[in-house]
Parts: sequence; C-alpha cells; structure tokens
Amino acid sequence: MNSLLIRLFILTYFLLLPLSLYAQENNSPLCSEFQRYLNQPAGLISYAVEEKETQQDEFNFTIPNIDVDGDKLEDKILLFRGGSASIIPPDNDSVTLILSSTGEKFTVEMQRFFIIFYKSKYYIVATNWQGEKGPIFVDIKIMDRKGIKQICSYKCGLKDGSCVPRQYHKEK
Repeated sequence: MNSLLIRLFILTYFLLLPLSLYAQENNSPLCSEFQRYLNQPAGLISYAVEEKETQQDEFNFTIPNIDVDGDKLEDKILLFRGGSASIIPPDNDSVTLILSSTGEKFTVEMQRFFIIFYKSKYYIVATNWQGEKGPIFVDIKIMDRKGIKQICSYKCGLKDGSCVPRQYHKEK
C-alpha cells in the first residue's frame, strides 16, 4: 500500500511540476518588468530591433549582426511576415532561429510579433488576437543558445486596458 501511495505521489509531482515551474516563471521579476511595459503607452516597442528586408522566397526579413548563442559568430534570425492587414490574419507569421554554434534550427509561429533586445538578451513579443474585440494574448519568448522558449504570457485588452499574467499549460 505504501509503495502505491509513493508511486502516485511521484506521478502527481512530475505531472504538476511543469505547471508550477511555468507559474513561477510567469511571476518572475523579468515577467513583472515586461508586464509594466505592456501597461504603458509605448510598451516594449522602444526595445524593438531593426529588421532588414531580404529577397529570399521563404523569408522576407532578417535581423543582421546578432549573436544569440554567445559564440561571437552571427546567428541567423529569419522572419516571415504574411502581410495581412486583417486583425486575425489567415496565415501566421514566423521566426526561425539558426544557431551558428550547433546549426540547430528553431521555428515558432504566431499571428504577429516583433523582436526586442532587452538587458543584453533577445526576446520575441508575440501577439494573438482572440476576436475583433479581443482579448489579445501576448507571449514573450527568449532566444538563446538553447533555442526559443516561452517565459511569460499575458492577457491584454481588458476593459481597463491593462495586461495581466495568463495562467495555462505551457506550450512545448
């Protein structure tokens, strides 16, 4: 009987651990800083990096001269923007990170995004409209030598215009 209880405890612990880790991350000091910026008129856009238009078929923008993985070699950040003027575009935009140190390729898709440089790190600020009147979900993902990882999530466009942390199961 005791071994069954121990097994159930261990199983429950490992099933709930990712949720608790995400909740801790979303309440981190960095996520609190991002939330303050999202609740200001200029927001995080003042930290946006410059994008350069390319002539490639698959990707139409890049961010040159970026070293995400810290190996002093330029990593590739390729951006695809569908160009739709609709609030909810028919096709998602995407960011592809290719690390110079390993050649690994990471791609994420979202409705809209911009890349920021904040406290010596690069982040993706992704927005997804849930309807014409909102709300808007804002996800912040870090780009580093491990790839692309979501670290904060907010629900914005509430009646008072604020953004609040969003709790849900983290995407993989």
